[in-house]
Amino acid sequence: MVESGAGNGTWFSKGTDRHPVWHVNWRTGELTVTGEVPEQATMKTVDGEILQDNEAKRFRADRAIADKKSNILTLTGHVSIYSPKRGANLRCDKLVYSADEKLFRASGNVSFLSKNTTIVGIPAAFAASDFSQVASPDMYKESHATKP
Repeated sequence: MVESGAGNGTWFSKGTDRHPVWHVNWRTGELTVTGEVPEQATMKTVDGEILQDNEAKRFRADRAIADKKSNILTLTGHVSIYSPKRGANLRCDKLVYSADEKLFRASGNVSFLSKNTTIVGIPAAFAASDFSQVASPDMYKESHATKP
């Protein structure tokens, strides 16, 4: 475990086609390091960007945990993520972003505001990482189920 003051870091995708997945700035943090490679980072007072398909979504939160093995970024406490491309903002108490699934899982006081959509006060929602779809977890799973 390595403690850190203010800093920043960029997480890269797995495999041979490595590209930036997210960039995080933090005020304080702890890194779990194997050799010289960070395996997990726990950070406080964070902001940054989630990077996908030539679009950067800006986020901020009280805390973040980035896990290399699962390729998941978990944001907690006053979470806000904004897509300038869609003019959309997702707010919640906790957001789990799976870079492999390209999926946001939001929970606790979820709201989603965009030019065409207003959703407020729901306990949980799933969103495609490009914000093309936002729905309750059941409705999202149903719309993505494989049809026979």
